[in-house]
Amino acid sequence: MGTSSNYTRGLFYDITTGVRRDWSVHSWTAHDNPYVAKQWQEELDEIDKDRPLFKETPLFKQWYLNQWVVDTDKLVYKYNPDKNSFANVSKTLNPNGWTYVLGVDTGWEDDNAFVLGAFHENDPAFYIVKTYNKPHMTFDQVTAKIQEFMNDKDMAPAKVIIDGANKQGVESMRQRSAIPFEYADKIGKVDFIEMLNADLVQAKIRINVCCTGLINELMGLVWKTDGDKIVVPKKNIHRFQTTYVMPFSMRGVTVFTISLGRLNQN
Repeated sequence: MGTSSNYTRGLFYDITTGVRRDWSVHSWTAHDNPYVAKQWQEELDEIDKDRPLFKETPLFKQWYLNQWVVDTDKLVYKYNPDKNSFANVSKTLNPNGWTYVLGVDTGWEDDNAFVLGAFHENDPAFYIVKTYNKPHMTFDQVTAKIQEFMNDKDMAPAKVIIDGANKQGVESMRQRSAIPFEYADKIGKVDFIEMLNADLVQAKIRINVCCTGLINELMGLVWKTDGDKIVVPKKNIHRFQTTYVMPFSMRGVTVFTISLGRLNQN
């Protein structure tokens, strides 16, 4: 039993929004409770009379209407579809001016994440072209997936940047495949998020509209709070954590590391 919130992820959300149909859903409002119905109606009347604009806020819709509404002020990332998405790159750019780089983060219960990014010698933006994520991949399967990216004749990555948390595994993959891995530099979690948001606001990051999983995560990841104090993001985000490993070694765009996906402190 529970109520809606900013956290539009997880079993409770899936059940109450119809994603999971193997559960029965029962809902009611305070009007159905004879012990508080009168008080509830008085509160609604007071809102109508004295502060009608409150009814437009996410808080009212969550508390009084039990609707799943994300308060954009509590989103971790400042992703804006109008500024940070693309369907086609400019045709005025020389097709030979692109450089591709692959970011990789390995996991087991957590997803393995692969993000193919690109930049152009005559364009200040960094483009996220393609993403792939899957849990429970062996190192051989990770290697095969990387080789799949590298064998793309149109978008073969010039570099493969990988999280160095499991150096033994990475070095095993390097010896077996001769993939030229480079370890991601680590910086603090807060610095990571602040720099990434700065680039999002300035439209220096553009994400392919086909990367729907990544976009949905960006638009749904909210802060976990302790009272009024922000603690950490509410949930892991695996695709984007890998993305900003990449430009760090490639160009002068603000860049970060793969630390975010290990923030889950739920």
